[in-house]
Amino acid sequence: MPLYDSVYFIGYGVFLCGAYLHTRKIKRNVSFWIMVAGVLIDFFGTVIPHAGFKSLAIGIGVNSAMAVGIVLGVLVWMLFLCALFVRLAGNLNLFYNMLYIIKIGWFLDLVLFVRGVYSG
Repeated sequence: MPLYDSVYFIGYGVFLCGAYLHTRKIKRNVSFWIMVAGVLIDFFGTVIPHAGFKSLAIGIGVNSAMAVGIVLGVLVWMLFLCALFVRLAGNLNLFYNMLYIIKIGWFLDLVLFVRGVYSG
């Protein structure tokens, strides 16, 4: 598995661990920061290759599956940012519903990304 794939899957896995801990009410503050770390891993895994780190660059053009994955990834980041404010406001029911949407959207983003990279 190439390095760029690993970064995205690690970020998603870290986020899922944090979301699980938070929904199970296990150290909510720590699990909140674990989710933030997962999103930041994904974000920087996407942004850093454009800053000159060629080991994380994919090196292929963008096809339709990757373009939809990119748009979905940006929507997931924006939804997580909104979820942060909802959590800080104290509305945990809405926060958990947003987490479910984020998990599904991020999974679809990863599937489209992998399909776009390996569809040839």
